[in-house]
Amino acid sequence: MYSNGFTMSKPIRILYIEDDIVTAARVQMQLDQYGYVVDLAMNGIEGLAKLENQLYDIVAVDYHLPGMNGLQVLQNLAASQFAIPSIMVTGAGNERVAVEAMKLGVGDYLVKDTDSHYLELLPAVIESELEKQQLITEKHRVEEALRERDTILEAVSFAAEQFLTCTHWGEPIQKVLARLGQAVTASRVYLFENHPHQDGSLLTSQRYEWVANGITSQIDNPLFQNFPYYPDFKQWADMLAQGLSIYGLTQDLFGYKAEIMQAQDIQSFAIIPVFVGKQWWGFMGYDDCLKEREWPPVVIETFKTAASLLGAAIQHERMNKALRESEARLAKTQRIAHLGHCEWDIINNIRDLSEESCLMLGLPPDNRLVPNEVFTNAIHPEDRKAVKKAVAKTICADKPYDIEYRIIRPDGQIRYVHNLSEVIRDQNGKPLRFIGTLQDITVRKQAEAE
Repeated sequence: MYSNGFTMSKPIRILYIEDDIVTAARVQMQLDQYGYVVDLAMNGIEGLAKLENQLYDIVAVDYHLPGMNGLQVLQNLAASQFAIPSIMVTGAGNERVAVEAMKLGVGDYLVKDTDSHYLELLPAVIESELEKQQLITEKHRVEEALRERDTILEAVSFAAEQFLTCTHWGEPIQKVLARLGQAVTASRVYLFENHPHQDGSLLTSQRYEWVANGITSQIDNPLFQNFPYYPDFKQWADMLAQGLSIYGLTQDLFGYKAEIMQAQDIQSFAIIPVFVGKQWWGFMGYDDCLKEREWPPVVIETFKTAASLLGAAIQHERMNKALRESEARLAKTQRIAHLGHCEWDIINNIRDLSEESCLMLGLPPDNRLVPNEVFTNAIHPEDRKAVKKAVAKTICADKPYDIEYRIIRPDGQIRYVHNLSEVIRDQNGKPLRFIGTLQDITVRKQAEAE
């Protein structure tokens, strides 16, 4: 087996395959001085067996071995799953063997000499090979991190597109969680929403979840409905409320937190707060149930971006709902007062009418934008001259537009209206539009006539 590469935090473990007991002992003694842990194997079969059962950072193989020479050991090693760095030790004049070994992926080789000077060179060769392997490993890590970042960014872009085009953020959330989970090869991605208990304490409940194949779902776990933050998760709640993310390994937890995570087979986790405006709404969570992993900073940042997109989608929906409710209240008020909105776009000669204004004119209530001619043709012929004069006075003399006149509806019914507007001009004083109200005053006029 092969460890995850050279690391200074653990002693380097070396497998040396050498059939000469005296030479093997000298090698072991020499490398012990440098703090290396050296295991010995007397032949190729024994060496390959040790590789099956122990993690090694590097293997050194002597060419002359009984039953299976060093090249054959390397061939077996190359054909196996162990991409372990290796060094070949050859006898004098065996440069051909060294070349063949290099073709099999050997990082370096040493030639045995009669004075055993190669033993003095061996530690430096091992260190050089380990450093090369560390660079290769780091390069692979960077490349993998970049690939993962690009995949996650694609997932975040997908989330943004879904949230922008939906009417309710809950519609695409399942697809969004799945895309994010697959992008980071997570085992589980979920969303919790905060809500108050009747005693005023803060609870949270799981609303949505995606799980990878073979992972146990927790969406129906009653434990995660009306789950209290306090007292066991108070610290986490305080951190999340401050906008801080929480991530790490389950093995580093203790107490009830550890129990909760272990019960779900979680080995690594990341918990990202979701804010709607300035309100802490809940959190998104990412679990790895198969392995311990350290979430790279770039991944955490993209998790935060996804949470921000979700928070913005929720806020946008709330604002739209509030706007619809406000418009409904306004429409109701206008119906009660027989008052409607009336806007004239002078440049395009179009009228923008509210539902109540449409009803006054006898127009379909959903026909909000109409050519100005439709509006002016509805004015009683006897009143058109006065209306036209009032418009000109407002535009030229900048006087208030405040006039009462009659309109004739398509069904022939005559209504009295009060039209109150102001003119909007550009920076050069050119009139752009009239904005104002239209009120049905028929009842008042009839009362005055009596």
